Amino acid sequence: MKKVCFIILVAILCNFIHSSAQNNLSNSEVLTNLKVIELNNKGLGGSILVSKIQTSKCNFDISTDALIKLKESKVSDEVITAMITSMNGNAAVNADPNNPLSPHESGIWVNDYDNNRMVQLEPNIFTKSQSGSSWGHYMSNGIAPVSLKAVIDGVASRIQFQTTTPEFYFYFDNAKVSGQPNYRSAFGFFSNVSSPNEFILTKCKQAKRTREVTVGSYSNFSSSKGVADKQKIRFKMEKISTGIYKVTPEEDLQSGEYCFMYAGEDSYAGQTKLFDFGIK
Repeated sequence: MKKVCFIILVAILCNFIHSSAQNNLSNSEVLTNLKVIELNNKGLGGSILVSKIQTSKCNFDISTDALIKLKESKVSDEVITAMITSMNGNAAVNADPNNPLSPHESGIWVNDYDNNRMVQLEPNIFTKSQSGSSWGHYMSNGIAPVSLKAVIDGVASRIQFQTTTPEFYFYFDNAKVSGQPNYRSAFGFFSNVSSPNEFILTKCKQAKRTREVTVGSYSNFSSSKGVADKQKIRFKMEKISTGIYKVTPEEDLQSGEYCFMYAGEDSYAGQTKLFDFGIK
């Protein structure tokens, strides 16, 4: 009986030692750039790598040369963002405001390559007005349509860019910084939106003192609301990370005035916001 008890005790002790060794090995594991590249080459998905980064001890090199090497190794932007966040923590917000992979205040930003900086598009207010001949509308018994216009004060935006291929970044309020509270927009508009698909990119018609976008029309027999398809500028959207999207127009933008307009149900009622910019 004593021999049986001794054998059981030895088995329990060996199992404890093995478990402790495994835990110590796991706890001592440090994730590095090379390890991330190795796991990525093995075919592990971005979400798996991000989870591994968030639950591991990390010692990443996030210098410019190291980031370039990660991209050359086909590591996704989502994983690289997680690596940067793991090293910078809360300081990531202030680490490099001109790096699109760093967290930013919610809103629409443009990567201004010409000046090596990130520029935020500030919200502007438009008012709704109508154009077209009211007399003609009346005399035609309501057949002649009247256009509805979104009017922006000023003949040009104060934010101007040289490039015809701007690169936009949308940062939404659900983009979290290393588990910390949301880095919210100062004006709070982005609290209610979550995707660039909720916006329309369009060119503005310049008048003497204002810029205009046709947002609908009406007559006695028909009505329409929203920016016409022929006025919309198509864009490509790439999800970089949770709440962060890269947006690029499908075609080069010519010289002129442009804006992103929110396309929600209440976007044309009364006063609302849009995000304007110009191409020189």
